[in-house]
Amino acid sequence: MFIFGIATSPSTIQHMLPHSVSSLLCIELFQSLSCTQHLATVIDKLILTTHFPFKLNGKVLQVLISIFLYHDFSVRNFIKGVQLALLEHFHSQPLSVLCCRKKEALLNVMQLGHQDLERIRQLPSFKRYVEKQEPQEQEHLLTDDTHLKEVSRRLIKDLRKYHKHYYPTLRELHLICLEKNVWENEEYQSAMKLLKMLAKDELISLLKKCAEILQHSKSKNMKSALLQLEAMLAKFKQLDTVVAETPPPAEESITSPVKNLQKKTDLFQLQKALLEMNESRRSKKLSPFEVLRMKLSNLSTA
Repeated sequence: MFIFGIATSPSTIQHMLPHSVSSLLCIELFQSLSCTQHLATVIDKLILTTHFPFKLNGKVLQVLISIFLYHDFSVRNFIKGVQLALLEHFHSQPLSVLCCRKKEALLNVMQLGHQDLERIRQLPSFKRYVEKQEPQEQEHLLTDDTHLKEVSRRLIKDLRKYHKHYYPTLRELHLICLEKNVWENEEYQSAMKLLKMLAKDELISLLKKCAEILQHSKSKNMKSALLQLEAMLAKFKQLDTVVAETPPPAEESITSPVKNLQKKTDLFQLQKALLEMNESRRSKKLSPFEVLRMKLSNLSTA
């Protein structure tokens, strides 16, 4: 038995092959996931996870994704690129002994020699950390190997906690976060402005999606954030049971800027619309919904 798969339709095969041949074939139709969906699964399981301590930096990940999108659409080649980066890291970086499970990493720190500790002191990230410390602490970090080991153990623990908080909340923004602080990004700032303008149904729908994502995290901080989010959702629902005040005239009613804009709009148009609506609302008394929405905005930026 010979099985041959081809990405096309049965009509194409019938046009290309004579009836005497196609009549002898057993043609079955099936659908498979697209290569982009397969790549998304690979990234979720290998990169956007706390299970594996090895992380790709922004440049390497951008190169691998660019090769996939603009050259071959090969998930296999993407995986080979990750494997090559993994091999290069463990072969050329002596401090890769710390790139392992938490318990093993904490034990390996205590086994590091003076030369390895000097390598830690030369890391750009560690230099930034030292610059933020008090002068006396800076001296201990740069001269006392025993103290450096203890601090390194604490920093490893903090890094693991950070990843547990980071991936559930910022999976889609991973590449941006590798380049700079996400809150410094122009799109992020525009999104926060838009949050303050959303209509009730849009805002509640967005909050429900956020709650669904946070439910997958086992972190205490994420569970605390989920409780705060659920409390805000409950308050929004309570607004439905409150007797509504006299609605404003049609020309003064507040609607979402998303509905007022054309479907195709650029960032400049969005910002312009937000600024115009913000100016028009300054002189108006906030409704209970607007007050609650403002509290939610303050909570998200805290």
